[in-house]
Amino acid sequence: MNLPTHVSREVAERVPQPGFDAVVDRAQHARRRRRTTIASGLAVAVVVAGVGFAVGRPGGGDDQRPEPARPGPSTPWDGTPEVDSRLPATVQSFLRGARLQPWSFAGSDTGAAVVWGSCAGDGPCTYALTVRDGDEVAGRLLEASAPTLTAVPGGWIYEDVDEVSLLTPSGTFEPVVDTGSGSTDVEPGDTAVRTRAGWRILRGTKLIGLPGAGTWQPSSAYVTPGGRLVLAPGVAGPRRVVVSDGDLQWEMTHVADPGADSTGTGLLAGNGDHLAYVLLGDDPDGSVTGLHVALSSDAGDTWTTSEGMERSVYQDVSGLAMSRQGTAYLVTGSHGLVRIDADGNEVGTPMSPHDMGVLTSGDEVCVVAGAGAVDELRCSSDDGTTWAPRPLPGFG
Repeated sequence: MNLPTHVSREVAERVPQPGFDAVVDRAQHARRRRRTTIASGLAVAVVVAGVGFAVGRPGGGDDQRPEPARPGPSTPWDGTPEVDSRLPATVQSFLRGARLQPWSFAGSDTGAAVVWGSCAGDGPCTYALTVRDGDEVAGRLLEASAPTLTAVPGGWIYEDVDEVSLLTPSGTFEPVVDTGSGSTDVEPGDTAVRTRAGWRILRGTKLIGLPGAGTWQPSSAYVTPGGRLVLAPGVAGPRRVVVSDGDLQWEMTHVADPGADSTGTGLLAGNGDHLAYVLLGDDPDGSVTGLHVALSSDAGDTWTTSEGMERSVYQDVSGLAMSRQGTAYLVTGSHGLVRIDADGNEVGTPMSPHDMGVLTSGDEVCVVAGAGAVDELRCSSDDGTTWAPRPLPGFG
């Protein structure tokens, strides 16, 4: 039985809201637990601030360097989840093992990257990385404790407990330095990145402090191509979205819950000037519930509130992405994938019994779907009208 929306909101106002990390990790861990008998979830994140990272080869010694990218197959995938024979033998062996899960995944302009995890009982998990960029692939084993991937222009930010690197589409790692210092402004070309040290701005190969982070304590952030900083504050007060066009002059452009004087966890996703905002709360049963959905097509100046399905039924929200056309895709444990167009119309379009996440890759939107022994992608190149299966990097 689902609680009415107003009850969920009242509960959310009384209960301290979880942080962004807790929200996503809890929902994804619950999804994995339902699908397999894996006993251990994501490792506890260790916060490391104010230090420089220079990591050239996460994963260990020289024998673990990724092999050069190799050309892809010339025929379409037939749906059979076979390990990609172009990967190094050690990675192929890992992907044929038991209890395999896509632990972290993210898209790019031309492809995708996956950290695969395997956990046996209460013992430590082991990991492998696979990358597919167009028709080329690369992979390696990882010596890691809690590896994550975040999409950024030109590749992905790879992070482990004490490592931060830029992962390129060819599967190589480049050093990234976290300066630990703040910034007075953002610039066109900057990217907001969530790290264990908090939200940062990626500028070239440097991570710098997020402007306004100390004031707003953001639970989510996004930088538009024009250099506008959009934040979902985590401080007490109305659950809202604020924007800054420079000199830290803030404007509140959307209020999710007028009059509510409490903290809230907000998720932001963007693609160009298209933005999506989801307000999250705690249900009494411990699930993470989507309480409010809003979209903007003008870099956050104006917002359209979704008035579709009851938000109280959106339990275990674990993913949010925005297409280039301005359509939001929300992944939930209760309804799978939910498609929300620019007018705020919501349609439940589950791709599998256990949709796990969503990513964008160029003009495509792809859902990570539970599909038997090995999870796969369901991708759409026409903004959710039609979908086709595709293997995750590592399989073909």
